[in-house]
Amino acid sequence: MTITRTREDVKRRSVERREQTLARREDLVVVPPAFISAYINQFPNEKADSIFYHFIFPINGALRHGIIFLDYVAGMQKTITVRAGLVSPSGGSYYDFGLKEGYNKIKPSIPISAGTRLALSFVNYPEKMEVRGIWIGFTFATRGFVSTAEEVQPLEIPEDA
Repeated sequence: MTITRTREDVKRRSVERREQTLARREDLVVVPPAFISAYINQFPNEKADSIFYHFIFPINGALRHGIIFLDYVAGMQKTITVRAGLVSPSGGSYYDFGLKEGYNKIKPSIPISAGTRLALSFVNYPEKMEVRGIWIGFTFATRGFVSTAEEVQPLEIPEDA
């Protein structure tokens, strides 16, 4: 049994495929890499809970580049260990890295899923250490696009809040 196609059938199928492709692309929004920056000058009083930075990622992507500047650290050893704790809807993990006073470049390349929470904390926080401030900057790269067809629940804030 042979299937015969007319030129009109082939042309019609080609037009349908192009229309389907364009319809899928209409729902996509291009998202460039985000540059996230913060300055912290308030540190926890309790040495046991030494978390000094929190952040939540609203969409899928990856941490690509980062820089941390420790501004005037009195009583610091050669390096201090910082823990990056990541808690996602599917589980958690953490990464430890050493920092010295001044500029510290990091290149993590960590995949991030939507809803992942990041917490930075000191691991070996010396009793007499004094930090004036910490400058943090990193690049969060998405897949390059986000679908506008995703269900997003609006946040309702009461008027008396």
